[in-house]
Amino acid sequence: MRLAVGGLTDDSDERGALTGLRMQFAFLGGTLVAHPLPSLAARFGGGALAYGTAAALIGVLATLGLAACFATAHERPRATADAAPARALRRR
Repeated sequence: MRLAVGGLTDDSDERGALTGLRMQFAFLGGTLVAHPLPSLAARFGGGALAYGTAAALIGVLATLGLAACFATAHERPRATADAAPARALRRR
């Protein structure tokens, strides 16, 4: 499996830092979903149906966020054989 950070930089330290940052944001996203879910379910009346409704609402919001990311992200053109090798993100 090829990770997206491999295309950003050839520096293994930077790839490690980017992967760590990605995991921190994944944890933050999980926390932002898990924390308000019980109170949101309580607003819908509690019980299994309320948790399902709250989870569906969060799912719709997550889908809209992913669609916004997809719409605004652009892939850079592929490098040709004549192009200069990839450089590190930070200057040394």
